[in-house]
Amino acid sequence: MTYVVFFILCLLNFSLGIISVLKFKYNNLALKLFFVITILAPLGKLTTKFHTNWQISSYYLFFVGCFLVFLLKLLSNNKFKKQTIATLVITVGTLLILGIHYFLIGDKDVTLTNILKDIKPYLTILLAIPFLEVYKSRLGQILTRKFINNILLINLVITTVFFFLMLQFDLHLKLTDDPYFEFEEVRLETLGIFFGGFYLFYLVIKDKKPTLKEIVISGVPLFYTGNRTMIFAFILVMFVVYVSKLTFKKILLLISGGILSFVSLGYLVVTATENSPIYRIKKLFEDGYISESFATRFSPFINAISDFSFLNFIVGKGVGLTFYIKWFVWRSEIDNYNVYLDSLYLTLYAKYGVFSILFFVIFYLYLNSYRNIKASNYYYLLFVLIAITNSFCYQFNFLWFLIIIAAPYNVDNNSMAIQSQNKTP
Repeated sequence: MTYVVFFILCLLNFSLGIISVLKFKYNNLALKLFFVITILAPLGKLTTKFHTNWQISSYYLFFVGCFLVFLLKLLSNNKFKKQTIATLVITVGTLLILGIHYFLIGDKDVTLTNILKDIKPYLTILLAIPFLEVYKSRLGQILTRKFINNILLINLVITTVFFFLMLQFDLHLKLTDDPYFEFEEVRLETLGIFFGGFYLFYLVIKDKKPTLKEIVISGVPLFYTGNRTMIFAFILVMFVVYVSKLTFKKILLLISGGILSFVSLGYLVVTATENSPIYRIKKLFEDGYISESFATRFSPFINAISDFSFLNFIVGKGVGLTFYIKWFVWRSEIDNYNVYLDSLYLTLYAKYGVFSILFFVIFYLYLNSYRNIKASNYYYLLFVLIAITNSFCYQFNFLWFLIIIAAPYNVDNNSMAIQSQNKTP
């Protein structure tokens, strides 16, 4: 069943991607359908094994068309912004550095598949840029506030129903044979849920006061993910954004309201049952849970660096390095040795040592190519926090993240497309 669903989604995304770049009557409809399907499909991690084993997600196939068009534009000497070109050049340069790094000190016994998995985050950035450059003038016509609110309302209904069916009737177990879902608490991660979270974040940093409806349809589904770090990061950075704009009197009022909200949330957490989407937050307060969790998360890293030489501690061990994940043993379709850990910092350090900084430099340059400096800093802070317990650039949603944090939303519902040369805050 999993293979059938995955194949259908791949074929559909590839077809829509090709149609969207053709001079065809329905090319805008194809682009819009891509967003509709990607946001509303409640599949998420149900196709995890394809991503974990081969780093492939079905929605990647949509990008084939725009990538080919972008290459043609480059070959025909089309002009692009200097910062965009700089990001492209530095990303390609980093790939060359990693290649040299591998040939000089890398482990030659690593597999080609694992090498490709490690360079994929950089290739993903090289795939996101063509999407934004090819579709940028059209995205402003599609991503209006009205369209987004409508699609997120539908997404709230779908994810809520799907999450309920997972809880009560084990629907997810009928769609995948991955044993992971049999033993872990129910969590639902879809691209639509993340779209809502980042859209709400955009409204906050854009200084467009989100309505109660927008807060509900964007924020509620985030709790279905059970992703504590991401939820905490969203709340913390948006709080920082708001506080930076307030007077002292309003800050005091906000603190009072924050205390009341904290007490209310605390009550919900304390009374949460195992089937509740916020039960994972409650577990943080169980005796010894945090220390045990950190020991579990970091044990693969400790094992990996146990045989490091002095040079490895400075420059890492190179692309293709894997970590033995002992809890993958009972997942027969997934390799017990994975190329990334929960923490992005530990993952990159073990592989590249001091060269780990290159990824974060490129990521910031990418942000600054499509957002102003102030907005880029807020987005960057958000991902710096997420990276503590999430190797986000290795996840199935990284390409989606790159698109939705840089897309030119038309939140004023202006029917005119946003001009491609303007930066959106």
